Amino acid sequence: MKPIPLLSVVLILASIGTARADSHRPSWKWQIRSGHVGLSNDLTMLPNMARAGMNAVMVGFAEHFVGHDGKPTMKLADSRQLESIEHWARECEKIGFGFFPGSNVFGTGDRIRWKLDRTYVTLKGENWPNTPCPNDAEFWRRKNGNVFVELAKWSRDKPAVAGLYLDTEMYGADRSGFPDACFCEPCRKEIAAELHIDVAEMNLDDATTLSRYREISTRLLEKIFTRIRVGVHDANPNLELGAYLLDSSSPDGVTPPFYKAMTLAWGTPRRPVLVYSESTYTPGYHAAYTRPGKPLVRPTGSFVDGKASPFGIGTHPGYIEEWIERWEQWGAHAHFVGGIWIDRIPEENFAENLYHMGRHVRGYWIYDLLSLGDNPQRALPGNGLPAYLDAITHANRELDRTIKSDGSYRSPLKVRPFTLPAPGVSSDEWTRLDLPRRSGPSASPQFMVRAAEVVFAIPAEAGDEVRMTILADTAHPYKKKAEAIAIVAVDPSGKQIMRDKLVTEDMDKMPRTDRRYGGQRAVSFRAEQAGTYGLYLNGSRYAYTLHECSHRWVARLDGRRGLRFWHPKPKKIYLQTEPDADEIRLFFGKCSSTNVRVSDSGGSLLAEGRFGGKGGEMKFPLPARGRQVLTVTMEGGFLTTFRDAKGCAPLIGASSDAPFPTNGN
Repeated sequence: MKPIPLLSVVLILASIGTARADSHRPSWKWQIRSGHVGLSNDLTMLPNMARAGMNAVMVGFAEHFVGHDGKPTMKLADSRQLESIEHWARECEKIGFGFFPGSNVFGTGDRIRWKLDRTYVTLKGENWPNTPCPNDAEFWRRKNGNVFVELAKWSRDKPAVAGLYLDTEMYGADRSGFPDACFCEPCRKEIAAELHIDVAEMNLDDATTLSRYREISTRLLEKIFTRIRVGVHDANPNLELGAYLLDSSSPDGVTPPFYKAMTLAWGTPRRPVLVYSESTYTPGYHAAYTRPGKPLVRPTGSFVDGKASPFGIGTHPGYIEEWIERWEQWGAHAHFVGGIWIDRIPEENFAENLYHMGRHVRGYWIYDLLSLGDNPQRALPGNGLPAYLDAITHANRELDRTIKSDGSYRSPLKVRPFTLPAPGVSSDEWTRLDLPRRSGPSASPQFMVRAAEVVFAIPAEAGDEVRMTILADTAHPYKKKAEAIAIVAVDPSGKQIMRDKLVTEDMDKMPRTDRRYGGQRAVSFRAEQAGTYGLYLNGSRYAYTLHECSHRWVARLDGRRGLRFWHPKPKKIYLQTEPDADEIRLFFGKCSSTNVRVSDSGGSLLAEGRFGGKGGEMKFPLPARGRQVLTVTMEGGFLTTFRDAKGCAPLIGASSDAPFPTNGN
């Protein structure tokens, strides 16, 4: 059955005004099947999305189109950025997709672009100098309000533009979000005036006064955000408005005024605000069965307070249901759109989570859409892109059947327990290596790697049993966060012959004296042919390394991202020169103040330099050509990232007798 596209998203979104428009439980007839991509001119994911039955795309870079302080109009914006957004709109129109350009409240470069006249102050009086005061009406008028109104004007003749969204995660601020109302001096004075008292008389230690303060802050913010909504709809009444993280709560369960006010101001009976949730990123749809006032259940199948499982057993109200009830109590008009982090949900569970988002709430959005195109930032877990596209197609076909049956169809897709998938590895990029076989076990590396793919090249003879232990470190005191480290072996041709993962359950029950947790996992594979095998390790939170191995190895340097070291950081690494090289160039990334010495195989000093901060380049001549092993020693500090090398094989050994190539790489 051919997936039903949005046809024209605008037509479907226009139907909101006539069917259950004021309901928080939207009809499955007008789902959003979307995904997010940041500032990018890469549109290669669109054909895959269309074939899989998706219907919308969210692109987050619109704040750059309106310029900055002193340049408040579209015509003064960067012409290349404007050309990019025009291109997205045209391509989305061609395939019947809805296009949702987005803007960030305060992005990475906004510290330079925007001057803050008022900054956020916490209840305890702590000033956050790089965080805007949410109640600064002039800031909102100059920045995001102006962005949204100008985009609305621009969108009038762009039928694919279905709405606008605001990314409230502040990448350029001191914190990513607002934990409470703002208590800066202008806010305190304004709210004291509303309370008809002098600011000196306002006792915020009193629970009733503090509650009234938050209520008034919400009301004042609602006025600011209502002016933005009215300006947008005056320019283009067909646009929907949405925002990330509007389902944010403080640790005590209170919704900060910023998020509550935006929900109230931007949602109307005809056009409810779209609440793009990130709380479902990792748990998936079964986050619907946890509560906002408690930690989200991680994908381990654990119970919530012993009352219900995260998969809907019992009458325990769910996360999404509780937010819907909260919006109804506020009198807000809002639709929940669940976010799915594609790297954090296994391929075999992906379809069911997407389906139930589309079936029970407004729809889903996938992060990150680059994963569905030709230029992913990282490989997808498991069987990779084809498997995830099959899952998306399956989910959307089941949603199409639901639509065709007018809701009577009940899909066999059920939300099941799952564990965190190990990150994908780019084993398709494996290059055959000619390494000599060295007898005896390997030396343990004097480094660990974190949040990066590392490949160990291991020469073996036919019939060898290659045994190893993978060592891990939580890299964080106190906590054992949910993690899965990919352990994948490939044969000399690049074919995967072993896939495993080190998970949180493999970590020690008790912390070490440094309050971190260690762990390990033993794995092995059989070498069916003689040659060099590859062992891929990749994780996102923990540090890891190949600790013990029955065979000698060298680690391959990924020149695109470098090796990101964790404690222990290396004091020595070994590199082999290329046979025709007469000059060596080493590129160091972030490091503490470190004296780097390079010696040849005879121990003679070839170069020395001091590096710190962001690192730098070391360049030196070789006295003679030919293969030799160089020893790079770090003294007095440590190296965090080794980025690349020229004139050397892109291989790092744990010892000088590591199995470097005998001829060729």
